[in-house]
Amino acid sequence: MAGEQRPGTTQVPAPLVVAGVGIGCTFASMITVAMRNVSPALAGAASGVFNTNRQVGTVIGTAGVGALLQNRLLAGFTAQTQLYGAHLPAAVRARLLAGFQAAAKGGFVTGTGNRGNRLTELVFTHGFIEAMRPTIIVPILFLLAAAVCCLFVKRRSAGDDGVAHEVTEPTAATAG
Repeated sequence: MAGEQRPGTTQVPAPLVVAGVGIGCTFASMITVAMRNVSPALAGAASGVFNTNRQVGTVIGTAGVGALLQNRLLAGFTAQTQLYGAHLPAAVRARLLAGFQAAAKGGFVTGTGNRGNRLTELVFTHGFIEAMRPTIIVPILFLLAAAVCCLFVKRRSAGDDGVAHEVTEPTAATAG
């Protein structure tokens, strides 16, 4: 039914809010670190290179995680179909397995009126969870590697450009 609320739907907004705040805080400091030593004359070009690299990295990362998830879905659905469908006749089990394998390769049709029986719900739920566990590890490892890299970012004072400057007393010509 349209008004039916599935278990867990109230648990989704809180992590999304936390992720949004975290991403907002991350991008601001990341841009600051990337642009802090760039001269104003090159700021536009440097910003363009930075954003291009960030977007390409996001696309490659998302594609990699998506490919891994698709691979793990195929394996998870196959394993769960064999586990939960062991009591079915071989022909029915083979058809169920072929349906889940096709869905893992080409996508699912969901929505109102497409509810499966208890067996297909079990296979889908457990297969999806089995696929997500190793898939979620990849972005977590990249986040941990990025956090370790942040430890090596050197802090510089506002006037530190790496060049030794001699401090002198102002003269009449420079004082005004």
